[in-house]
Amino acid sequence: MKVGNRKGFSLIEIGIVMVVIGLIIAAVMKGKDVIGNAEIKKINQEFFNKWVNIADGYYDKTGRNLSDVADITADSNVTTDKLQAAGFEYPETSLSITGETITSTVTVGFKSNDVDTADKTREIVWFQDVPGDIAIAYDKLVDGVYDGTDGKARIIDIDTVDTNATITGTSVEDSSTKYDVIVVLDR
Repeated sequence: MKVGNRKGFSLIEIGIVMVVIGLIIAAVMKGKDVIGNAEIKKINQEFFNKWVNIADGYYDKTGRNLSDVADITADSNVTTDKLQAAGFEYPETSLSITGETITSTVTVGFKSNDVDTADKTREIVWFQDVPGDIAIAYDKLVDGVYDGTDGKARIIDIDTVDTNATITGTSVEDSSTKYDVIVVLDR
């Protein structure tokens, strides 16, 4: 039996192949991040930011908060009329959002509530039932950093909040859980 001149892969060749595989995996992971960021920006533009801008614009035009006009979920006809009278379109009040692990129908509402301290009532736009990973991404998008507890966007654990109490934020502990996100308006 004649053993021929067998050629195998050298360590250098194996190393090069592993580097190429690593670069491909890194590119795929970066692509997922880019797609995820584009999706949260789209959700922000089509839903979150639209309502925040309407709440700010309505106050600027009328001197009244949307929470003073009507509960958006209880009497949308009153709110629709008031918004149209002030020159605003009435967008959808809910949006189905798919996170990494759950899909939820997110709804919007408005409230004047104590934020941070019991003596500082602020107008807030309240987004209910946001998937945890989307809440984190939205907080990063609005505030530049995810903390859930500070800045313009705050994350609230909907199982523990008393809506009449002072609102303080929380950090997302489970991205497969729904959270409420509030946006504190600058007034």
